[in-house]
Amino acid sequence: MHLPAGLLSCFPAGFYSYVKKYKKVRHTLIRNGKNIGHFNSDLIYIKDVPHIVLEWLVFPNGDEIPAVSVALDSSKLHPLDWTDVQYLYEFPVEWPDKVS
Repeated sequence: MHLPAGLLSCFPAGFYSYVKKYKKVRHTLIRNGKNIGHFNSDLIYIKDVPHIVLEWLVFPNGDEIPAVSVALDSSKLHPLDWTDVQYLYEFPVEWPDKVS
């Protein structure tokens, strides 16, 4: 993965080894206090903490890094036996930016 100079320092050591090893997680999404529905998002681990990736930053060469992600409580993450989704997150996920 080739990234712009200085961008690598924004992420924890070992971050990129986890990014390509993601699965799908089903969750409810809250934005600005409103439930906007159920979604299947990418699940990655950063320093052994599960994160849902809500938005990816895609570079011109096709490389990707998470642009918007939310850390999850692993006790609320449960395996599913679905073909397209491997986990269910039982607690609503709040989109991190708040518009007033």
